[in-house]
Parts: sequence; C-alpha cells; structure tokens
Amino acid sequence: MFKSRKSSLVGLIILLLITMTNTQSTVNAQSVTHTIYVNTVLDLNDFTPTDAICNTGPLGPYRPTCSLRAAITTANNYNGPESLVHINIYDHTYALSIEMPEEDENLGGDLDIQTTTKDILIEGADPVNPAVISGNGMSRVLENNASSSVELKHLVITGGKILNPSVWSNTGAGIYNSGSLTLTDVLIENNQVLCDVSDCTKAVGGGLMNYGRLTIHNSTISNNKASRGSGIFIPSSAIGTSIAKTTVHNNLSAEGGAIYNYEPLSMINSTVSSNAGALSTGGIINNGTLFLGNVTLASNYAPNGAVNLYNASNATAYFRNTIFAAPAGIRNCTYAENYSPVSQGYNLFSDDSCASGKTTGDLVNTDPLLGPLANNGGLPSGITTWTHSLLPGSKAINGGNPAGCKDFDDGVLLTDQRGMLRQLQACDKGAYEVSFPVFLPIILR
Repeated sequence: MFKSRKSSLVGLIILLLITMTNTQSTVNAQSVTHTIYVNTVLDLNDFTPTDAICNTGPLGPYRPTCSLRAAITTANNYNGPESLVHINIYDHTYALSIEMPEEDENLGGDLDIQTTTKDILIEGADPVNPAVISGNGMSRVLENNASSSVELKHLVITGGKILNPSVWSNTGAGIYNSGSLTLTDVLIENNQVLCDVSDCTKAVGGGLMNYGRLTIHNSTISNNKASRGSGIFIPSSAIGTSIAKTTVHNNLSAEGGAIYNYEPLSMINSTVSSNAGALSTGGIINNGTLFLGNVTLASNYAPNGAVNLYNASNATAYFRNTIFAAPAGIRNCTYAENYSPVSQGYNLFSDDSCASGKTTGDLVNTDPLLGPLANNGGLPSGITTWTHSLLPGSKAINGGNPAGCKDFDDGVLLTDQRGMLRQLQACDKGAYEVSFPVFLPIILR
C-alpha cells in the first residue's frame, strides 16, 4: 500500500514548525530558574537544609559537595525569588543507601519531594545516557507529595523494593505520586512490591502508584512486579493519568500486569505488550474510565479470561484506531455484564470479544500482522520506546480514520509513537505508522 506524498510533506512542515516553537518541557517552560548541580553519587543528607545552598558538610573555600538527596532537600525548602528549581544530575548511578523506616522528611529511605511553592525539574544531563536513580533493593525510589509541579526527565528509576505493605502510602516501588508529576524520557524498570503474607491487597504499583495527576511522555515501564498493577496502579482517588508515546511491557502481576485502573486514564500512541497476569488479564484491568487512541495491545498473557482488557462493573472503556491482538482462540476482552467497551471506530481486533459495540471502520477476527516488539527506530531521544511494526499486507495500514488519527480532544496526531510522521488522511491503526519517503522540492539556483 502506498502513502500520499503531498499530505506527508504538509505534515512534515507542520511538525517542523511545532518542534521549533515547542522545544521546552512543561515544567522547564518557567522563565526564572534556580539551578542546582549534583556533584557526587553518594547518598548524603544536606548539612544546612533551610538555606539555598546544596551542601553535605560545612562550607569551606571549595565548591560544596551536593548529593541528589541534599539537592531535593534544598529544593523542598527553597524560598527564593525563582519559580523553578532545576536539579541537574550527570550520567551516573545514584544508589540510595541511608536505611530508615518510612518517613516523609527526605532523611533516609526513598527520596521525598515536598515543596509547596516551587516547581521542580530533576533532569539527567545526557539524554543519550540517562542518569540512574536506584532504590538499591532497600526502599521505594521516589515519593512526590509536592503541591507544585514536578518533572523527571532523562532518568532511569530502578531497584525499588517494598515488602508486604500494610498501608496504601507504602505502595509504588518505583514512584509514589500524590502530587502533579510529569515523566519525560524516563525508564521505570525492575522495581517490585513483594508479598509473602495472606493479605496482598496493598501489594500494588511495582513501577508506579498514582494518587495525583500523572503525565507520561516518551517513556518505558518494564520488568516491574506486584500483586496488582505491576506497571502502574491508579486508585479510585487519583485525579487522572495521561500517557503518550510510551511502552508498558514485560511487567508481571497476579492481575493486571500492565495497568490496574480506577480513575480517568488516557493512552495515546502507546504500546502495551508482553505483560503477564498470573491469574488474569496481562494487559489492563479497568474499573474507571479508560480512553485508548492509536494504542497497540499485543503479546500479553493470562491463563484465564482476557489477555488484553477486562472492563469491570460501572467502568467505561473507549477506544479508537486501536489494535487488539491475541493468539488464536484467546480472548482480547472480557467485561462485566452490561459494561462492554465502546468502540469509537477504526479499530482492529484479532477476535470478536471486544466488539459488541462494533462501529464504522472496525475490523474483527482479523490478524493485524504485527512484527515482534522491537526497537523500530524513530526520532532521536533519550529513551527509545519499543513498538510492534505493521508487516506488509496488514489491514491496519491506511486503516485508521480517513479524517486523520485523533486524540480524545479531537486534535490530529501528526506523529506515531516513535515520532515518525503520520498520514494526515487514512493513518494507520495502532501505535506504529509505516514509514514512507518524503520528497522535498529541489530548489535550483
């Protein structure tokens, strides 16, 4: 199948204009910044927490030693004129080592962000080699309770570990968020909430626990473990979660391997793949309101029920231009009686288990012809998110909405998950757009 070169060129011009005018991240768009440079990988407390200087010992004639923990303490207490505290860390591993019972003062255990007046950006200085923050198998990695905005960028969050949590505040081994948090180019991997007691109700959120407002962009959540929602757990009191250009893969839970959701969750241009539910539903368990736009769900596993989506009582799931792929004879979707998912058109299903509300452009019992989950390239970024390519002959190619693939605010998606241009008419279903040549005019002198 062939792509229209004219619309592709228009899309390229639009994308270049957007890129030139929108190069800053959400938090980093502030005009006045107080900058802190972390210069040691040691896990040390700040010596004078209430001043505006990150230092782990008495000040002398030389540059003070500034640890990541001390930098966060400084940011928590900063009361200067600047509106943003920007913490820069280099491409090293910052392993937590101060053991301490659960507390919120950033004195030990996980890193605690608490500021009430200043936005905070914690950024790895090298996008190609993201800085690593490790819980070191000792504690959760990071907790955000700030009432201001916080962004993490160009980072790896790993090594978080929680055993037998008895309260909801002690969940989320990678990140626990009850504030407003944005993740940009972040890898959350190998975090675990373990349970070896009879009541594992609160053993949730291996990678992320979101009680607040969470935005995830161009990130990967992989190889995390928990009893429920090993990738992300979103409880009933959360404000909302928005995910774009992100892959959730290889996470393992008893139920809801990738995501366990109770509140509004929107996923656009993203992939949910190779997650496992040891009891049921390797992909997404939805108890709230779920929006899936140009998402690819594939290669997820469960021994019972559906592999990709379970929609519970009083829950609503909407999807458009999305691919549901399951092995032959395995269900993509199950749902509580009278709570079937709602199609908004142009989806592709490998069976008919999701399609009680089949509508315009939907294809059922159709093999999407997907390639394996792999690094399929794309625009350069710190975290490369993996996708399932569309193989030749796939009916997902040019099978999206003829008016263009759109988000749930009806904005046209100009690029796919990888940042590659989408066809402006009849885009491809799922997270991956088949590459096509762009011919720019030759200017003769």
